[in-house]
Amino acid sequence: MPEPLPLMTRAPRDDNFLYGYLYRTLRRHCRPGQRVLDVGCGMGALSIYLAARGCRVHGVDVRADAVASCRRSAAALGLDDRATFRVMDLNREWPPGRFDVVVCFEVLEHLEEDAAILARIRGSLEAGGLLLLSTPSSRAPLHRLRRRFLGRDPFDERCGHLRRYTVRQLSELLGRAGFRVEGVQRTEGLFRSLLPLTAAGRFFLRCPRFWLTPLLLAVDQATTLFGEAQIVVVARAGVPAEERTPAAEGRVVRALPSAAHPAGCSANRLRRSPRS
Repeated sequence: MPEPLPLMTRAPRDDNFLYGYLYRTLRRHCRPGQRVLDVGCGMGALSIYLAARGCRVHGVDVRADAVASCRRSAAALGLDDRATFRVMDLNREWPPGRFDVVVCFEVLEHLEEDAAILARIRGSLEAGGLLLLSTPSSRAPLHRLRRRFLGRDPFDERCGHLRRYTVRQLSELLGRAGFRVEGVQRTEGLFRSLLPLTAAGRFFLRCPRFWLTPLLLAVDQATTLFGEAQIVVVARAGVPAEERTPAAEGRVVRALPSAAHPAGCSANRLRRSPRS
């Protein structure tokens, strides 16, 4: 019988370098009391973080052991009244209910029908609800090198990536699904992409704390000039492309003013897992 996955014994810290991009953006876009759906929640790093900040989170994942770990962590931290989890194959079923925010990080590239999944996410959001999305970028330097010299990317094959995206492809896909893109961030430069390749680098990813974290994140962001490994999009639910008319477009704009976000909200850097 396989060993159970580890559980969290304390709430995630804001100065975590591994999730630094992500936590910063979640702080800006998710408010206490909001209903949040975490699509592909994994071991719950995002769900537990949001629950600790007062959100009501429902996480779904295809792996039963990951969901069990999430439940144990939430109970150990006294957050099981705000964080619930369910095993679910999103290629075949979808969680019921409506949500203020849907978080979908490093998931879309694993799913067979990405357009259909985005349409389901749109249907799960309240009017004017927010989607926080991240995917691997086709501009990632290591990905391009592997494609150039091997003709394929063994990393993507090993991780189960069915595809990668460009910013334009994501924006068009989201627009057709009925989202209005409010911000795009290219994240994960060479520094962040190379560290997971060695045991020492993986250990280092978990070490930075306090003032060192924002400094290293800034250094890493500067290296995206050579190509980003991850694309992060902040998009607001609107009207699907096939349903739009000039009059409907006007109604959507009036219904979703920029002031709907709390002061200081903007698209920012996100992080979920090592990506190269």
